[in-house]
Amino acid sequence: MQRMRLIGAAVAAGMVFGGAAPVSSGQTTGNPFCKVRELGSIDFDAGFAIDVDGPIAWCRGLDLLYAVDVSDPSDPQLLSATPVSGLYDVKAVGSLVYTLRLFGASLDIYDASDPTDLKLLSSLPIAGPEIIEVVGTVAYITNRGQSTLYTVDVADPASPRLLDSIMVTDGVIRLFVQWPTVYLSTLSQLVTIDASDPEDLRELDRFGEGAAVQAVSGSLAYLRDRPGGRRTYTLVHVGRPDAVRLFHRGDFDVESYETPWQIAGDALYTDGSRARTLAIHDLRDPTNPSTLGEFETRGSRLSFEVVDQRLYALTDQGLAIYDVGGCPPYPFCPADLDADGAANYFDAQAFLNLYVRGDLEADFNADGEVTVADYTAFEAALAAGCP
Repeated sequence: MQRMRLIGAAVAAGMVFGGAAPVSSGQTTGNPFCKVRELGSIDFDAGFAIDVDGPIAWCRGLDLLYAVDVSDPSDPQLLSATPVSGLYDVKAVGSLVYTLRLFGASLDIYDASDPTDLKLLSSLPIAGPEIIEVVGTVAYITNRGQSTLYTVDVADPASPRLLDSIMVTDGVIRLFVQWPTVYLSTLSQLVTIDASDPEDLRELDRFGEGAAVQAVSGSLAYLRDRPGGRRTYTLVHVGRPDAVRLFHRGDFDVESYETPWQIAGDALYTDGSRARTLAIHDLRDPTNPSTLGEFETRGSRLSFEVVDQRLYALTDQGLAIYDVGGCPPYPFCPADLDADGAANYFDAQAFLNLYVRGDLEADFNADGEVTVADYTAFEAALAAGCP
C-alpha cells in the first residue's frame, strides 16, 4: 500500500512542480553497487591477448606463450613460457592450444595436456592470421591484410585442413562466432557470414558505413557507428543475419569506453575512460547502459576476459585476477528507473517525467505507445518492488 501511494505523491508533485527538470532514467551516480576486489596477481610482461580455459590462463607475450595456473586465484602460478616466434593470438580448448603466428604465417596447434611442457602437433600455413575462434571441430581465422575469413577443420589436431575462405574487402578487425553465423567487424561495416557449411561460406548481409562492432550478444550487435561523422553507440538487430537492421542509436559514451568490450550476463566490461582503468556498465537495458564505476589495473596495454564472476586482466605488468561478483547481473527490477536497487518515490518521479514527455521508455506494456495502460503497468511494477 505504501508503494501504491508513492506514484500518487509523485503525480501530485508533478502537478505542483510541473516546471521541474526531468529525472534522467537508468543512470547511477558514483559506484553504489559495484564492488571489485583484487584476488591475486603475478608479474610478467604479456599484455597482448588472454584466453582462460578451466584452471589455466594462456597469455600472449612478445614471442612467448605463458601458461598460468589460476586454480587458486589468490596465488596464480607461472607454469611455462613457451617461445613462439611472431605470436599474435591464442585460443585454448581442453588440452589443445591454438596459436596464430602473424609473421610466421601459420596456425600452430599444441598438445597442452601438460601445460608445463607444450608439444607442437601441427602447423598449417595461413597468410597473415590475426584472430582465431574455435567452435566444435572448426577454427575460424581472419586475416586483416587480405580481409579474409578462413575455416579450418581441426577434428584431427595433428592434421588440420583448410576448408574454405571468403574475402569481404575492407580489413577485418574483429571476429564473433554464434554458429551457424559468423559476424565480422571490418574497418567500416558489420558483415554477416553463413557458416552452416564450413566448406561453403556465404556472405549474408552488411550494415553501416563507418561502423565498428564492439560485441555481439544474442540477437544484438553493439557498434561504434559513424552515421554523421561522430561515433555513436548503435545497436543492430542480428536475429535474422540475412536482414540486419538498425535497432537503436543512443548517447552512451563510446569515445571514452573503447575496445576491448566484453558482455557477461547483464554487465558490459570495457576499457576505462582513464588510463590503466577498466569500466563496468549495467546492461539490463541495452539501449541505455549506465556506468557502475571504474577500477584501476596494474599496467597498460590491456586485454581481459571475464569468466564466472572473475575478471582476468592482462597488462604489461602481468596478470591480475579480480572478483566482480559484487557487480551485475542483478535480479531485474523493471520499476527501478534510477538504478539504485530499490523501487521508490524517485522512480515514480522518473516515470512521471517520461510519461508526460511521451518518452517510449515509459512504454511499460511494450505496445509501442505511451498510454494510460503504461501508467497502470508501472504501478504494478512499483508495487511488486525489487527482489
